[in-house]
Amino acid sequence: MYQNAKKYFFTAHSPITASQLIAMRLPELNDPALPITSGGVWLDKYRMSDPDLSLKKGDTLRVYLAATQGNRYSLPASHIILESEDICVVYKPPGISTAADRSNLFYNLTEGVRAYYAASGNRYSPTPITRLDYMVQGLCLFAKHKEAEKELFKLTKARQITKHYMAILPVRDNTPKKLLVTHPLTFTDKARVDSEGKPAKTLFIRQSQLTDSLSTYLVKLFTGRRHQIRAHAAKELRPLIGDGMYGSRWKHKPQHIGLVAYKYIFNCLGKPYRIVLPNPLEHLHLDDFRGR
Repeated sequence: MYQNAKKYFFTAHSPITASQLIAMRLPELNDPALPITSGGVWLDKYRMSDPDLSLKKGDTLRVYLAATQGNRYSLPASHIILESEDICVVYKPPGISTAADRSNLFYNLTEGVRAYYAASGNRYSPTPITRLDYMVQGLCLFAKHKEAEKELFKLTKARQITKHYMAILPVRDNTPKKLLVTHPLTFTDKARVDSEGKPAKTLFIRQSQLTDSLSTYLVKLFTGRRHQIRAHAAKELRPLIGDGMYGSRWKHKPQHIGLVAYKYIFNCLGKPYRIVLPNPLEHLHLDDFRGR
């Protein structure tokens, strides 16, 4: 979910401001206030915003440094897949967070959508209805006003938004055409199969063999657990290509795994929607994956 960020812990040994402590511990930074104003510095459980905040002896800052700090994500017009008076569906590329993360308030897809709304006079601050992990790409759904947001979250809770994904996995002998995986999952640093975990249900349907070593699968989610597809694929098939967290030996230079959210089907405020990402496989750049 999160972009790559270096994490540091800095403790004040005498009264000092937050930016002074960072400057002292990271003298190579041109602007020690930037991680703070970008939202990447935390005091206890709270995100800081004031570089001149006075720290007392023993206060410890948790500092995340990311290359995108100081930047705001700009949503390309070509990434708007569908827009109505109620909703906006956009394409999220791999390597960007869906919403604000621990290192950055402003370089994320939601900030790009908010700025896009504002440019046309809509001052509504959106919340992502559907979220994708940092390395996953595809369709993300946003409301354009509060009534639509309430309706979409109600549909999500009732599991009335049908979500389809395209997954790329290494070829495995004797794989069934259809595979329904129902292992319960828990999540700490990653998803794990756990008999005491939350119910999780994923349908994998083998589509085609792309190469001698790679196959495509259509994936349908019946529940929405974090990393659900990734964990279920690794348990019962093979890890998605590029997904080193779950054991893949396939690598891709940027943060990129073989998973695309490509179709949503639902009804919202009396209107039916069937939203499909054109040519989902073209976004995966399979030639850039290397492995076995």
